[in-house]
Amino acid sequence: MPTTRHTMLAPKKATEILNALLKEAAGLETEPFGSPSRDRWTTTVQGALERAFGRDDSIAANFRRAQGIIFKQGDSAENLRKADNEKLAAEVSVVQSAIQQLSWAIEGEERIEDPTDVSKSPTTMMIFMSHSSKDADLAKALINLLKSALGLSANQIRCSSVDGYRLPVGVNTESKLREEVKAAKVVIGLITPSSLTSHFVMFELGARWGAGLFLAPLLAGVDPSELKGPLGLLNALSADTQSKLIQFVEDIAKQIDRNAQSTASYLDEINAVLQMAEAVPRIELAQEDLPVKGAIQPIGQQTYDEGYNPLTYGLRMAR
Repeated sequence: MPTTRHTMLAPKKATEILNALLKEAAGLETEPFGSPSRDRWTTTVQGALERAFGRDDSIAANFRRAQGIIFKQGDSAENLRKADNEKLAAEVSVVQSAIQQLSWAIEGEERIEDPTDVSKSPTTMMIFMSHSSKDADLAKALINLLKSALGLSANQIRCSSVDGYRLPVGVNTESKLREEVKAAKVVIGLITPSSLTSHFVMFELGARWGAGLFLAPLLAGVDPSELKGPLGLLNALSADTQSKLIQFVEDIAKQIDRNAQSTASYLDEINAVLQMAEAVPRIELAQEDLPVKGAIQPIGQQTYDEGYNPLTYGLRMAR
């Protein structure tokens, strides 16, 4: 679409005009060859297309080419009318193509005009927090830290167990989570003893890792040596000191192209995360906590064999 929008027809307005002209075209088929109504219709459409797309655009050029008509000397009035209708059909085809292109432009404008509608525009999602619902309080404290330090709004963060950051009502949970895990600029894996035994969390992290996208593990109540498989290959930070959480914030800021606020302005939020992280009990994972043969996957209701856990399942689904 042209960039000189101050002189151009907006896509919605152009679509309204062209749709009205299409309806008018149906009544022109009975008009005689060269009637003023036919000529006026063609001139009006030509002007609308040039204002919507620009005179040099291929749509406008195609419409000009469609105006050609072939007739023989001495043709009857009826044959001339039929030839003119063939021209009209070619012109109508170009107009229909123009309306289709304008509909794509309208969809793009709606995504820009309504960035809060994450169901239509998943690319506005900055941060997706993968976590266990048992760690909702810690997740909320981490959200408060990120909002304070990075100036994020609620619609830029997804945290499914914290009020104000949940999925929209009525959406398909599985497909929406799968979509947002891949669309978010950053996925934070809040790794706790509870999340390590959560099929949902392991699926989300596996899908993100398998897609080759940025994944930031933050540990609470878990030692880095306890991370197995793909997670063990990533540098994880523990939420146990101010300095590590400051680095965590700064690293996230780089990934989303933001400048972090002054550290002093979000120290209270860092201390709140520290306090919540310290309260997470350190539990040694028992063998029965791990996936077993034939268990059912909550996401997609899939089964996996012995040694095939939700993390690796998510990884394979991402490929």
